[in-house]
Parts: sequence; structure tokens; C-alpha cells
Amino acid sequence: NRPSGCAFHPRCPSVMGGCATEVPSLNKFGRGRVACHLHRSLTQEDKVAVHA
Repeated sequence: NRPSGCAFHPRCPSVMGGCATEVPSLNKFGRGRVACHLHRSLTQEDKVAVHA
């Protein structure tokens, strides 16, 4: 059975409060896509640094 909220929250090292209850939306990230609550809290500078 799949857990409630984000499917990765039981094993994610960056789990946050909403991860256990809310499924994250799929968003564009660089050339790909990401579905993560942490992604919403990143600033544009953080997003650029991830790709560097």
C-alpha cells in the first residue's frame, strides 16, 4: 500500500510537515520535472545552484 502524502516521505532525509499528508504537485525544474514540497521552498538562486 502506498503511504498518504508524498510517496517518498517515509524514507526522505528532508521530510517536512506537509509531506505525510499532501501529495506534492509536479512542476518544471530545469529540463525535467520535480514533485517535492522542498522544491516549493527553494529560491531561484537555490534552483540555479542545484544545476551548477
